[in-house]
Amino acid sequence: MPVGEPVLRSGSSGDAVTRLQQSLSQAGFDPGAIDGAFGPKTDAAVRAFQGAKGLTVDGVVGPATWSALCIPAYAPASWNDGGTVQANNNCYNYATDLRTDTFAQPGRASSVAITMDCASVDTGARGDGLQAGDCDAGGCTECCHQVALVIWPGVDFHWYRKAEDGTWSHKPGSTQARNYDSAGATINDPRTAARGPYTVFCGCYCVCKPQVTIG
Repeated sequence: MPVGEPVLRSGSSGDAVTRLQQSLSQAGFDPGAIDGAFGPKTDAAVRAFQGAKGLTVDGVVGPATWSALCIPAYAPASWNDGGTVQANNNCYNYATDLRTDTFAQPGRASSVAITMDCASVDTGARGDGLQAGDCDAGGCTECCHQVALVIWPGVDFHWYRKAEDGTWSHKPGSTQARNYDSAGATINDPRTAARGPYTVFCGCYCVCKPQVTIG
């Protein structure tokens, strides 16, 4: 469960309900007005989401519902179509869990030009709405998921994203999404994974999808 999110149900109100409503809308479930009030439309959206994810359909937003809503599942088939999605969405799309079909670049949406070093890509990513995070602090707060940035100095950037079970996955360029590193091993920590020429580890970030725009 994302750190700091409370259990919510019909009648709840406040900022956490606003985040819930934003995330439901982002996932394609209409909660009604984004107003911080957990009313009938939000309740219906929660129940529809729970049903779609195979969760207990009770309208209560607890740890399982928060995790399913906020932390992208490792579901490579949705990215590995061998066609438009796979070819036009890269590691940045995959890490942020945002399909744009533009082969997204950090900073493009915020008009920040980057070079292939940590500081520059960091500036672009922050401009897009990503937030710097601690790789060892137990994950991201609120309804956000964790990603990590590495650099092939002067040549390229690459991003990984963390799943609910603590393992990481990635999508190198236009190739398929995968949950193993360049040595074929499960990625338990991108800092120690086999990364080929991406020798520089830049850090971890939090992606709060309603606050992030990539292009």
